[in-house]
Amino acid sequence: MIIKGAVAMVTGGARGIGYAFCEELLKKGAKVVVLIDVLTGEGTDAQASLQAEYGPGSAVFIECDVTKNEDLKSAMNTVIKEHGKLDILCNNAGVAHQTDWEKTLNVNLGGVIRGTKLGLELMSSGAIINTASAAGIAPWGIGPVYSATKSGVIGFTRATAISQEAVEKGIRVNCLCPGATDTPVIRKAMENLPIVLKKPLMRTEVIAKALIQLIANDSKNGEALVILDEQTSGYHQFNELGVFKPN
Repeated sequence: MIIKGAVAMVTGGARGIGYAFCEELLKKGAKVVVLIDVLTGEGTDAQASLQAEYGPGSAVFIECDVTKNEDLKSAMNTVIKEHGKLDILCNNAGVAHQTDWEKTLNVNLGGVIRGTKLGLELMSSGAIINTASAAGIAPWGIGPVYSATKSGVIGFTRATAISQEAVEKGIRVNCLCPGATDTPVIRKAMENLPIVLKKPLMRTEVIAKALIQLIANDSKNGEALVILDEQTSGYHQFNELGVFKPN
């Protein structure tokens, strides 16, 4: 699809990969990006920073918790009411709590499911991109629940891409599977794992460029684009047992 003139929403958009998504979308000509986040201060700062670079009205921050369905629906309806459409939805919000596994599940997987279902309900067409992780394909022993949530995102994305709701509206649904990336979430999760931090972390800009690749290529649907490092990326090849499509 053509990004120029598009209206985009990015959950977890105040910092890290989400902020990089917003910046790259604006670089490619998006009309406006709407940042969804629970981090009020950082969200406000992100809006100001993006507007300073790309112009007034280019970025809008809405405080919203992706674990609350009504709040997320209200945010999407606000975007559509004010801009007439929503073309691109990036379900990106994520956490990596080692102890509060229920929060990890509710944000990482629940947030993606809520966002995607609302997107299919409220969007007329366009693209939905869910942020999974390479840890959703190769098990991450130091974060089993995190790994499980990202596996769930991949499975949900692939199944939704061939669902009746998505097919009828022509909405493509794909996911990104980044390896270790230099974000506050990853650095927080790895504070007690210095050996892991010795490995180079990817810049968020690399993941944002992969996002643009998925959005722009209309032939991609139900794909998992894996970015292992700044030089290695590709679409994961799944061993298919069969594809169950609605009659």
